[in-house]
Amino acid sequence: MKMLRTALIASVLVAPSGASFAIEYEHDEGTEAHVPTVVHDLALVGPEETVDPRTIRADLDYAAGMQRHHEGALTMSRDYLDDPRGTNPVLRKMARGIIANQRFEIAVLDVIQRHAATEPDTVVDLGFARIVRRAAGIDGLEHEWGVLKREPPGFVDLALAPGLQSSERDVKFAREMMIHHQGALEMASRYNADPQATNLILRRLNLDILVDQSYEIGFLQQIVDRFPGDPAAVEIDDQIPGMEGMGHGGMDHGAGH
Repeated sequence: MKMLRTALIASVLVAPSGASFAIEYEHDEGTEAHVPTVVHDLALVGPEETVDPRTIRADLDYAAGMQRHHEGALTMSRDYLDDPRGTNPVLRKMARGIIANQRFEIAVLDVIQRHAATEPDTVVDLGFARIVRRAAGIDGLEHEWGVLKREPPGFVDLALAPGLQSSERDVKFAREMMIHHQGALEMASRYNADPQATNLILRRLNLDILVDQSYEIGFLQQIVDRFPGDPAAVEIDDQIPGMEGMGHGGMDHGAGH
């Protein structure tokens, strides 16, 4: 049945852009590139059916959950930057990058939520079945909004500060953000592994999250390693912002990471 659905959709769509059978690109008039581009998920449904509500719910729940999670990262980063003890120049660079990049992702998730809640359109009515499309989101919002991704600090930043030791406040921020990032990795991995979760904009966003936040966890460990004392002895909050109901993302308070 799955092969039949794919064949029927493929027979209707001729996509010169090279898009997959499960997605349709709607190019803006007068633009040379697909910026911005409305991305549609396609589905084959019965005459009286619509898109599987579990698919829509997967998008809405995930987008809302990741927005709340990202808001927690913004709170943590702002608190560090506003704290007189938050003077580590490398961590300050990372905190500013987290704020800029995750504010953009929150806005992207908001657009996805608005599109996911709209009724699907019928592309072709075959009588015994319909091919419908629903907007999954917009590709190219970073170009439309003029957003440039902030690069996190790298090992050059650490090399330029060879004698810089981490303070207890630095370790607190680093360890809590590592736990927070681990929670995001788990959320993104669960969505991408869910057969009901088909939104390609979300899946691509999750790949960015998996790459970027995995790197940042490793980098933050370098900050922790510069602490002259026992980093596991530095007290961290029991409830990390944005992780309400999530525990600590599977990471142990007592671990040095």
